[in-house]
Amino acid sequence: MRFDELIGFFNNALLMLGLFVILELGHSLQRRNHRLRPWLSGLLISLVWLSVMSMSFEVLPGLLYNTRTILLSVTGLVFGPIPTAIVAVAAAAYRALQGGAAAFAAILSIFFSASCGLVWRALVVPRARQGRWIWFHVYAMGVAVHLGLLLFTLLVPDGVGQDVVRRIWLPVMLVYPAATLLLSHLLIRQRARIESGRLLDNPDSLHALFSDLPVVYQSLDAHGHLLDISPEWLALLGYTREEVAGHWIGEFMPVEEREKFPGRFERFRERGEVNGRISLLAKDASLRTFTVSGRVRRDAQGGFVRTFCVLHDISRYEASERDLVYAAEHDAMTGLYSKSYYTAASQALVSRGDFPASILIGDIDGLKQINDAHGYERGDEIIRAAGRLLAETLGDAGTVARIGGDMFAVRFPRCAKREAGAHLLRGERALELHNAQLPEGALPVHLSLGYGTQTGPADSLEPAVREAETFMFQRKLFKDHSPQSALMKSILSTMNEKSFETEAHAERLVAISTRIGREMGLDSLEIDKLHLLSLTHDIGKIIIPDPILNKPGRLTDEEWAVMRTHTEIGFRIAAASPGLSVIAEAILSHHERWDGTGYPRSLAGEAIPLSSRILAVADAFDAMITERPYRKPMPVRDALAEIERCAGSQFDPAVAEVFLRMSGEERLGDILRAYPQA
Repeated sequence: MRFDELIGFFNNALLMLGLFVILELGHSLQRRNHRLRPWLSGLLISLVWLSVMSMSFEVLPGLLYNTRTILLSVTGLVFGPIPTAIVAVAAAAYRALQGGAAAFAAILSIFFSASCGLVWRALVVPRARQGRWIWFHVYAMGVAVHLGLLLFTLLVPDGVGQDVVRRIWLPVMLVYPAATLLLSHLLIRQRARIESGRLLDNPDSLHALFSDLPVVYQSLDAHGHLLDISPEWLALLGYTREEVAGHWIGEFMPVEEREKFPGRFERFRERGEVNGRISLLAKDASLRTFTVSGRVRRDAQGGFVRTFCVLHDISRYEASERDLVYAAEHDAMTGLYSKSYYTAASQALVSRGDFPASILIGDIDGLKQINDAHGYERGDEIIRAAGRLLAETLGDAGTVARIGGDMFAVRFPRCAKREAGAHLLRGERALELHNAQLPEGALPVHLSLGYGTQTGPADSLEPAVREAETFMFQRKLFKDHSPQSALMKSILSTMNEKSFETEAHAERLVAISTRIGREMGLDSLEIDKLHLLSLTHDIGKIIIPDPILNKPGRLTDEEWAVMRTHTEIGFRIAAASPGLSVIAEAILSHHERWDGTGYPRSLAGEAIPLSSRILAVADAFDAMITERPYRKPMPVRDALAEIERCAGSQFDPAVAEVFLRMSGEERLGDILRAYPQA
């Protein structure tokens, strides 16, 4: 093919772009009178064909070629029977009028090309439309059409046709099918866009479409008012069209979503698309949840026209998901949060930086004994009652969870140690009130509580948990219904049997030391340690031989050396006992002196634990005013004077000052009146 022939071919090809203009004109006419569209398209394409014929390129004298076969086959494929018939008849008539030796072959190729386009449109392309081979089939049409063109060219007499075929067959078979494919592809894509736009621009078409489909569909205007809804939407939510059309969609949302909707809708309008979830209230007040996929329809200037949203009802799956999440996050027996949720919530608390944070741990006293004596059903009742009491009392302040068979935990964000102590007292008062109001035959709930505090993110949670558990087990020692309490009573009984110290002495020490501690601002954890220390500080005397322990006279140096070992013996016993380990250091130090002349380590000043310093004042005062085997009691007035005299040497002056002030203000009156007066 010569250069001038190539120029002619490309001029022909450019003329065929007029088909795009015809498609657009047909689309415009469709809005007014769709019946005229195929006839007008046929006439307009005929004009394009005449333009193509007028720019034919001459292969041999009298033999003109152009891209009419491409035009006719693509017209049949894209525009349909009526435009194709009009163009084919007009083209054949025009070619017949031109005459010439090749007229008959040209007319045959015209009708063959048009027929191929119509056959492919009716039979081949629709079957391939859902597959990936549609463009292969269009290319095959181009090959078939132009094989026909070459065959019909052979009919030109006097061997001219054969010469022409030899000259043009290669460029025709290489270029014409590819050009057919390209033009078809562009026109089919344009038609799809036009049809899509026509559907979106026509609310009646959309309504008809979605009325026939089982699809939940809604369309909103620029302010979020409902323009259109599908019957499926109405059926799911129970409304009539009159009840919802024109209403703001937010009216059908729960309050939480309604408040957020304006912002969400504004983002939808800006982005032009949305994929998310939406909840709508049905007419019966039930809540239904949908996934929503939507697009914004804009006009030619980019302005907002309306939204198109398809919804998928996931309420059933949402409910199942909620049930699964609830089961995973909650304890089946009590309805409290589960251990796994509690752990995750604690980690979230750390990540949010809600410090200081406190943890309260509770353990049911004597649950095994209840199960053994009354059965597991009664034991389960106790567990549920304990969980309910904690949730009702402390659930407003923290996360309440069951973390074990008989153990509970409450996590308090932004809660300092003093506040945690107040929560503990609230819980204990609620338990006391519950037990006081029980009907006859009901089992009381006995729960030991303890707390610990995590001061900041640098501190790990474990020390706070250990502190809470230690505090809890420490408190179990004072509970009548815990196994630890029975062990404690056994130890105290043994101590009282071996020594002249009485149970009344221990109770007086508890009363004096804990009041001093409260006056000095100690929290409930430290007060409980003082309580325990007052009861068990002489536990090491269990090992001291009775002749030395109860000797009525003054001890020898050797005996005194043995007696002094009771602090170290007591330290070892306490350190090995879970409930006493927190006061082991205080037991070891309760005979140290402020000036450093005490034993066993000669500690001085604030190196001595505060609880030991408080106990030293209380124990010395009680020892002075009670009778011992080796001496008579001292009058209270003299004992107070001795405490004042020894402040700063034997006793911590701050502790002595608090004790003396309380004595002078008669805040220890009920205790002092139990002693002999001078």
